[in-house]
Amino acid sequence: MDEVEKLIEQLKDDDAVVRASATIALGKSRDERAVEPLIELLKDEHEDVRSSACWILGKLGDNRAIQPLIERIYDDSSPIVSDDASDALVKIGERAVKALIESLTDDGNNDGAYATEALRRIGDKRAVEPLIKVLKYIADGMRSSAAQALGDIGDIRAVEPLISALKDDESRNVRESAAMSLGELGDEHAVEPLINALIDEDPYVRERATIALGTISDVRAVEPLINALKDDDPFVRERASIVLETIGGEKAIEALKNREPDDSIRNLLEVAGINRLVSRSMLNN
Repeated sequence: MDEVEKLIEQLKDDDAVVRASATIALGKSRDERAVEPLIELLKDEHEDVRSSACWILGKLGDNRAIQPLIERIYDDSSPIVSDDASDALVKIGERAVKALIESLTDDGNNDGAYATEALRRIGDKRAVEPLIKVLKYIADGMRSSAAQALGDIGDIRAVEPLISALKDDESRNVRESAAMSLGELGDEHAVEPLINALIDEDPYVRERATIALGTISDVRAVEPLINALKDDDPFVRERASIVLETIGGEKAIEALKNREPDDSIRNLLEVAGINRLVSRSMLNN
């Protein structure tokens, strides 16, 4: 019995620590004989063992692991394992795209967000149309993740569906993600919808729309951004000032010059001693 065979035997040990250790050792061996036993380990009773198996199967990159890993995304009781399974599928890469797309369903299962996240990170354009369909699914976690993925993949086909999500989706998270993705896509058709989002009821969405307008840097946004300097939310005001400095122009410069001092956000950040996003989370909790 060689070393790999001994390690495979250890995968059946009663001690979870031994099983997890054997899993890691098999990953270092890169022996394809380990694939099937590791797939079996994806159903182990211990979360750490299942997590280790996901990590090693991603490292080994064998096609046989794709469907079992997808099952862990949807069926595992631990979000950590589901996330690790998603990460493993990203390591497998383009070979996992077809199965990931086929796994997407509109049954309201938020766990599908792990699948859309994997598709985002792989970045294959085959996922664009299926992800556009996900924007109409029941679970808002899936819709938000799909909106993010469409921005990262960077295909122009996503512009109109993302505009619709920005305008009409009831979930703040989805509208946020749509705004950011529209900024990443940089299409001029998104400028007016993003300007309209500057009066969204949610300050997070308004801030994301401000950032997106800064990325596109269209002069049509100057006047609405000047108005955003008076937003109720200090983070929106700060972001609008930064974007106006970036876009520039006579009106923007004049508005910034005449702007009343706004020390609220700076004081809060100095006291907290942490970055803007964490500070904002504290303020809204």
